[in-house]
Amino acid sequence: MGVILGIGMVLEDVDEVAGTPWIGWHNLVTTGNIVSDTEDDGFPATNLANVSTNLYWLGVFNSPTVDEYVTVGINADSSYMGVAKHNFGSAGIAVSVEAWDGNSPPVWVELTSPAVPADDSPIMFRWDLTLYAAVRLRMQPGIAPPLAAVMYVGELLVCERSIDVNVEHVPVTYGRRTHVVNGMSQSGEFLGRIVLGEHRATKAEFKWFNSAWWRANFDPFLEAAKEIPFFWAWSPEEYPAECGYVWLTKDTEPEVDTVTRRVHSTLEMEGVA
Repeated sequence: MGVILGIGMVLEDVDEVAGTPWIGWHNLVTTGNIVSDTEDDGFPATNLANVSTNLYWLGVFNSPTVDEYVTVGINADSSYMGVAKHNFGSAGIAVSVEAWDGNSPPVWVELTSPAVPADDSPIMFRWDLTLYAAVRLRMQPGIAPPLAAVMYVGELLVCERSIDVNVEHVPVTYGRRTHVVNGMSQSGEFLGRIVLGEHRATKAEFKWFNSAWWRANFDPFLEAAKEIPFFWAWSPEEYPAECGYVWLTKDTEPEVDTVTRRVHSTLEMEGVA
């Protein structure tokens, strides 16, 4: 299961309640502003700016005997980092996020405390919305060189409301979808199963979004999500391990209550967790 780090810091300018989902879709990472201390041949840090999970960055020089850093120059407001398809859990790599405000000489401030993820599922780090010149992911020595496929840095979308409490929800980490081949003999004996592929799927139903909030915050996310995946955590304070890197599988259209003008929306998603 995934791990969400830096959860203890709450955005002062967001009127949120316990259980409100986090959506990490806004992304300032590009191939021109991301660098790493080291990179193996054919696995550059610029791969982290690609939304694809089959291309990844791999550290090599002196790893894992010294700290490794991946740095993103943003010069903009940010409040989260998302990382998918990494080996931090299995390699025992303690990770944390640091930031530099642009002053000289550079002084890097720790935004989240170092911790080793429970496994290699997607992770999200969160901090107060602040303008930084750069943020970086610090990876302490583990038992193998660090690797990761996707990194997002930007402004976290914290939903105004929780998902509909009157509807059952399948957390993304448990929404397993497997493609298998079953073996059976002519006499009907079971010969085993071969798993050809596996992914995760989930659905989140929202009711009674404030109309102005939905138009200013949720609709821009939906417009971007037509093309890009995003990081999703349905209840980070209660279940910080249930985080995924997902994409929409169905168009999302607002349903407006004609009396209250409040908005209902449903997200249908699949991805990795």
